[in-house]
Amino acid sequence: MVMRMIFGQQRVTGSHGPAIAGLVMVLVLTGPPLWRAFVILPGWKAKYLAFPAFLYLPILADYAVIRQVLNPLLAERNLSRNLLPGIPALVMGWGLLCLIIYLISHQRLRSLMQAA
Repeated sequence: MVMRMIFGQQRVTGSHGPAIAGLVMVLVLTGPPLWRAFVILPGWKAKYLAFPAFLYLPILADYAVIRQVLNPLLAERNLSRNLLPGIPALVMGWGLLCLIIYLISHQRLRSLMQAA
């Protein structure tokens, strides 16, 4: 979305500028925290087993929960009735669950951002 705002709606075949700019933005924003976490982890097991696992587990969880469970439920129309205009009940419930998890864990998240 941001890249479309920056580069416009241009559809030029073979133009990889927006994709490369997006990749650079993601690497600049996520690279330093990931490197810091990798350096702080003690021992080779944590660095080479746990670190990659925590990079891939969210992707697998997203696939399992959202694509395999929630999307079929939404397609059945049982939980797709709108609570607010344009927001199905299932999406609202998922958002509230994520908010509750964040509120429970936000103090610990802040301590992770402080220098060790």
